[in-house]
Amino acid sequence: TIFKRKKEIKKGEEKKIMLVLSWFAVCILFYIIQITLGDSGHALEVFAIASAIILFLISRIKSKIK
Repeated sequence: TIFKRKKEIKKGEEKKIMLVLSWFAVCILFYIIQITLGDSGHALEVFAIASAIILFLISRIKSKIK
């Protein structure tokens, strides 16, 4: 039972790390798009599409690591 508990803790930590990684990726992406497009009306649409692509790629990388 002690070993099961350690595995459960590691899985919880992996989820937190992926959440932080996703958060940083989205924040960096937002900054880049905001600097590039500025007050353009299309900045929000580009951000939505680009963040979806980045989150998809992060999930693919995560599944390849396992």
